[in-house]
Amino acid sequence: LTSVHKAVNASGGVVDKVVGDKVLSHWNAASRQASHQSKACSAALGVVRTASATGDVSTGASTGDQDWRLSVRAAVASGNALFGNVGAGNHRSFQIFGSVVSTVYFLAKHARRLGVAVACDRATKAQVEHMAQVTLVDLVPA
Repeated sequence: LTSVHKAVNASGGVVDKVVGDKVLSHWNAASRQASHQSKACSAALGVVRTASATGDVSTGASTGDQDWRLSVRAAVASGNALFGNVGAGNHRSFQIFGSVVSTVYFLAKHARRLGVAVACDRATKAQVEHMAQVTLVDLVPA
């Protein structure tokens, strides 16, 4: 996770939480950031490139002679979200709500099937296609 934190922090993002095998990060939440979609995509590409340059990312766990490997994929989605500390009493945590969160998880889930290292939604594509090759590979039903 160190490379993920480094890439996200270097681009002005914040790693919010790890949920299962996914890392949720956000940009443009606590303060306005120009080109936040580009920064998020740069971080995603950085994580994928680092993993590719070092080979498969090993979890360090093994069962017998089997070494467990992680496949690194990323997803970026843009949109409005509600965020803040949610809960009651001593059980509060920072949360992000909105369809953009569901969209990014959906994209991450389907990145492998789509054959891409980084998947993004149309709103993000429109903001970043000037800086990188972005190809519409599929229309995924919701």
